[in-house]
Amino acid sequence: MSGACPFGRRGRQFWYNWYNGGMIAGGCRLSSPDVDIFLHRLLFLTQGGHVALNVSAVFPLRLQEMVMVTKKAVPSGDAPFDVWLENFSSVLANNPEKFRISPEDVQQLVAGKDRWTADYSGSITARDAARAAVEAKDLARNGIEEFCRELMRRIQADSRVTDASRREAGMPVHKSTRTPVAVPTSAPRGQVIGTDRLEQVVSVTDAGSTGRRAKPAGVVGCEVYMCIAATAPQNPSDYQFMGVWTRSTERMNFKAEDSGKTAHYLFRWMNTKGQTGPWSDITSATIPAV
Repeated sequence: MSGACPFGRRGRQFWYNWYNGGMIAGGCRLSSPDVDIFLHRLLFLTQGGHVALNVSAVFPLRLQEMVMVTKKAVPSGDAPFDVWLENFSSVLANNPEKFRISPEDVQQLVAGKDRWTADYSGSITARDAARAAVEAKDLARNGIEEFCRELMRRIQADSRVTDASRREAGMPVHKSTRTPVAVPTSAPRGQVIGTDRLEQVVSVTDAGSTGRRAKPAGVVGCEVYMCIAATAPQNPSDYQFMGVWTRSTERMNFKAEDSGKTAHYLFRWMNTKGQTGPWSDITSATIPAV
């Protein structure tokens, strides 16, 4: 059973006023936790499908007039157990001879039932209080946290506040200058890893790494140059610029008249400022025929 009233705040207040207004024959005034127990019992009886009852007896809550229908000897949940215990103790206490129980048994049964009812009512009150306390705590945190964030934004933007003061207050200290991007110092390593008709699949990795496809730090891509010739030119100016590759693997397509010829590649890394590193070794491969 949840601690919240199943009928909502307004519904709970309606039943409380209705019950204590004397509209129920034989009723008595109820405290707030008692109303919660009453409403949970009513919800269980009308919706749970575990109890067959005389409808005229629901509102006075005379559970001794109800017939409990349950597969378990003692219900496991608190709400159904409370309903069951109310009926069980009332029926046995009013008919000890019928059930062949002693006055001592009746006394122990009634005392235990009363102790359960009091503790059960207290648990509902404590549960509601705990929920209210958590909600109040969350509301208080949201308010002060938003104010603290606003203060931090203002303090971080104020150049008169020193970094030492920010650290003392437990605030993060941001760098005022950016770390310059280094010029690439390693060369790419090119490799033709696949071929098809008039097509080559070329892979580029960093020569300074071991099997890793990741680009060096600060590198945005790889400049690619190519030349189709019988022998590979040694001067980079003899190669044609093919573009900047940002992926480690690209596919190169050729014209039919280039079939059977050799394609030569040169590569070099380029950083975010457009600065380039050293040239790679020449990579060569034959262009497959049609």
